[in-house]
Amino acid sequence: DLSALTDPVSLRLDDIPYPLTIQAEPGRIRIVESSCPSQDCVHIGWVDRVGAQIICLPNRLVISLSGAAEPDFDAV
Repeated sequence: DLSALTDPVSLRLDDIPYPLTIQAEPGRIRIVESSCPSQDCVHIGWVDRVGAQIICLPNRLVISLSGAAEPDFDAV
């Protein structure tokens, strides 16, 4: 639960084909570094909206944010 975090948290995954580091802060998450070839998961950056995803195909890893969606209007 990202909303329950009070301090930044890092998680290092070494037992996967391309080791990576995930960082989470209150309300948002990202992949900081990865040894995968394309680095697409790193370039996504922070995600903080319900339904947003970070995908690392070489590792077959998906981080998906879920929860109660708040209205997000572009215009009124």
